[in-house]
Order: sequence, then C-alpha cells, then structure tokens
Amino acid sequence: MPKPPTIPHAVQWGIYLLVNGLFIYKYSMRADIVSPWVLIAAYCAFIAAICHLAARCRPGHRATTALLITATAAVALLLWKVEPLSVNVDRWSATTYFLDALFRGEYPYAVQTHIGNYSSPFPLWQYINIPFWLLGDVGLGLIPFLWLLACGVRHFTQSARTTFFYMLLLLCSPAYWWEVVVRSDGMSNAILVFCVILLMVRQRITFSTQPLTTSLLCALVACTRLSAALPLGILLLRPWLTSSLRAKAISIAVITAIAAAFFAPYVLWGGDTATFLERNPFQTQTFQVSLPSMLILAASLLYVAWRRRQPTWMLAAIPTVMLAFILATMLWRNLHKPGIAIWYDSDFDLSYLSLSLPYTILILAYTQSKGAAHKRLEELKNTSRN
Repeated sequence: MPKPPTIPHAVQWGIYLLVNGLFIYKYSMRADIVSPWVLIAAYCAFIAAICHLAARCRPGHRATTALLITATAAVALLLWKVEPLSVNVDRWSATTYFLDALFRGEYPYAVQTHIGNYSSPFPLWQYINIPFWLLGDVGLGLIPFLWLLACGVRHFTQSARTTFFYMLLLLCSPAYWWEVVVRSDGMSNAILVFCVILLMVRQRITFSTQPLTTSLLCALVACTRLSAALPLGILLLRPWLTSSLRAKAISIAVITAIAAAFFAPYVLWGGDTATFLERNPFQTQTFQVSLPSMLILAASLLYVAWRRRQPTWMLAAIPTVMLAFILATMLWRNLHKPGIAIWYDSDFDLSYLSLSLPYTILILAYTQSKGAAHKRLEELKNTSRN
C-alpha cells in the first residue's frame, strides 16, 4: 500500500463509532428494551475485543475468503427472511418500480415507491441493477458488491491481513447490516465509487496524467447519484484546478456528453421536456440540501484542495468532509423539531452517514493490520531471545 495517511486514525475511529453508535441509538430507542447508552458501550467494548483478538492472529487469504462466504450466507438469509414490503424504507422499490415502469414503456421517474416517494438514482445506477431485477430481487446486488469491495481493497493494499481487517470491521458495523435488512442500494453505490477511487489512486489516474480516462470515470460515477460524485470532487478538485486548459476542456466535454447520453431519453420523454421538468431525480436528490450545508461543503473542499498532500491523505480526508456535510444537512433540516421526534422522522436518514464508512474503515484496517504485524514481530523477537 502507498504511504499511510497522516490524519490521526483516532479521527477515523471517531467517525466509525459515531455512525454505528447513531444507528444503535436510533433503533434501540424505538425498541425500548435496553438503554441505548448501554448498548453503545457494549458495542464499543465488542469492537475493542474483536480488534484485540484479531491482532493476535495472522489472518490471510483463506481467513478472508471464509469471512466473505459466511457474510454472503448471512446476507442471503436476511434477504430471504425479511419481507421487503414490511420495511418502511424504499431504496429497493425505488429501483424495482423504476425498472418495472421503464420496461412497460412508462415514464419511470413519475412512479411512486411502496411508501409513496419517487425514485432518485440516476439512470446508470438503475441500469446496473437490471441483472438483479431480472433475478427477482434487487437486494441480491449486495452480494457481488461485497465481493467487489474485498477485491478492490486487496488490489489496493496488496495485503491479505489488511483486507481481512477491513472486511471484519465492515461486517461488525450495524450500519452495514441495516443496509442489508432494508435492501438499500446506497452502500453498494458507495462501494462502487470507493473501488473506482482506489483504482485511480493505485494507478495514479488523474487529470494531469490521463485526462480522458479520469473524465470518463468521473462522468460514469456522477451518472449514478449526485452523492457519488462528492468523494471524487474531494479527491480531484485541486488536480482539476491545476490541470491544463486542454485537460479541463476534455473533462467538461466528456462529462457533458456522457450525462447527455444517459439523460436525453428522459429529458425528451414523450417528445417534450415537460414530463422531465415536472418530475426528475434532481428534485429528489437535492430537496434536503440547505445553504449552510453547501457553505460548509464549499469551505471544506477549498481547505482540502489547499492542504492537499499525497493521495492517501485524501482518502482519510474524504470521510471527514462527507460526514461534516451530511450532518450539517440533516441537522439544519431538523433544528425546529423536538429532540425525541427527530429519531422517528424520515428526514433524519442515518443511511447517508454510512457513505463515509468505506474510506474510514480503510484507514482503520491499515493501522490495525500494521499494529498486528508489529506485535507479531515483537513476539518473534522475544521468542528468539528466550
């Protein structure tokens, strides 16, 4: 793996525990069985114990494969046992009903989900889910994306130990299992973007070296969701600003052309633009954004671009900026609501916070695996001395 990031990994632990702690608090409070604070404390102790035990062993490729097979079986079991219509989250129906309407020849962005909302993903992400839709359950996409994540981390880090720690921390995350239970495609989309970023960092793909490839990847990612473009914006803002005029022109042309190709059929649906203007995914994806959160995002992007160091430092900066922006957006929309009511409000959607987890876990897995290797080395030294 390239040189590790310099942002303290304690910050990443804070992000990891905050995101998962919020999930525990929200849903345990609804159950009202055990105090949420007791469960959060127990979870923190559990993570500490897992990390301590894992650091004492030497996990390799076989251990990672066994972990993935077990996780695959658990995901499949949950998809089989949980009735999708019983869940008050419509990520799965936003894709299923979209594709149902599309193949019936109806305008898909006007079709409501099973709880009355409208589909928000951009066309490319809907098309990626067609194979799983044909299999009868878009939730099945969670399984190949889980394996894609493991392969992406393994390729980037070149370390079986780090890959094992990464998958272990992901699978110990209540936020991830929430995504599975509700058949959410949000984490799968985040995993796809994360793997693209790992590929770009590993192969040193940027506007100054490969402007056409970089522009193509950015355009394809942006055609899945607006939120998917945010990590790439954090990573590539400064390289784009400092690139040549030719590279800037290429990026603008490529991104515009690809976006036009994907959106043109919907913009011109029925022979005019009225249908698209009345209901489109941009409305659904931007209605929660506020001026304060956009100012925080702009300031964070400029700061990160100014302080930019090596690409791995950027990988540590991405979850910090994302979490600040998403929390600001959520809190601003819910300031006027009483504290308890927020936890029962659909506007306080914790799943957006999970978008920071792939990057945060990478830093934690790297530091954890290096710590385990150091401990093992010390043990071997002590053994040889005795």
